[in-house]
Amino acid sequence: MHKWYHIASRDIDSSVRQGRKSMAVSWRNSSNLIQYGQTQAVAMNRAVQKIRSTISFVRRFGVLGFLEELRYRMADLYYERRLGVETAGRHTVKDLGFANAEFMDYDPIWYREIYSALNKIPLDKSTSTFLDYGSGKGRAVIAAAALPFKRVIGIEISDRLLAIAQKNLDTMRHKRCKRVELLLIDATQYVVPGDVNLIYFYNPFAGQVLQTVINNIYDSYKQSPREMYIVFVNNHHFENAIKNQPWLTRIEQRTFHHYDYDHSCGIYVTKASCSQKARRLDPASAEGWERVTE
Repeated sequence: MHKWYHIASRDIDSSVRQGRKSMAVSWRNSSNLIQYGQTQAVAMNRAVQKIRSTISFVRRFGVLGFLEELRYRMADLYYERRLGVETAGRHTVKDLGFANAEFMDYDPIWYREIYSALNKIPLDKSTSTFLDYGSGKGRAVIAAAALPFKRVIGIEISDRLLAIAQKNLDTMRHKRCKRVELLLIDATQYVVPGDVNLIYFYNPFAGQVLQTVINNIYDSYKQSPREMYIVFVNNHHFENAIKNQPWLTRIEQRTFHHYDYDHSCGIYVTKASCSQKARRLDPASAEGWERVTE
């Protein structure tokens, strides 16, 4: 009898343990199921939001506008993945901790437009230095570094954006330029090196800041006269700033439409090299560009 009691107790304890274990497994499975359901609900929510956004976009801009936007986005996605970088995303001046009304928000230009402009410049890249004012997360710098420039420089006043740009540069694939520099500096304080002959702006600032930067570029040009090109996207501020700058002239202009905004891009060259521009500009890359005659 005593022996039977111990055996029965042992069996009962074993059954209880197995029951507890089964309950724990069931609880975990239930928790996982709930978590999976929540994840699926979030994914479904996002999908619904994207569908609504797409329908709203098509209603506002039409099917052709949607297809054009899709083409731009697919091109950006292609370059970001091919180069192994992440440069997208908008950051306001306030978000970055600045209160200067002459600064512009960070919102990168499309890769297609960067390369469209760079393909217009009749310079030997292997002997040319590219400078990007307000380089942000590094999109224009990275696009240029994927080409065989002698040197590429990006200057940025936001340490937050510069850190992201440096990370992108460190992970970048298909880099062809061997000398790429990212500098944390106020653009008005930057002394333009004498070998810089291609300067890029995506409308990073206006007003007195832009005027001071133009004066700095002119000082570099005076100290070392050379053929220099400037690419300025959304160039209305720049046009106003160089009205009394006889050393610089606009030779190309392009206007392109995105959403309900018109964007512009001007290409400028130092006066000393204006006589060479007609001979050297590449007609194969002229789509969408207008020659400016003065």
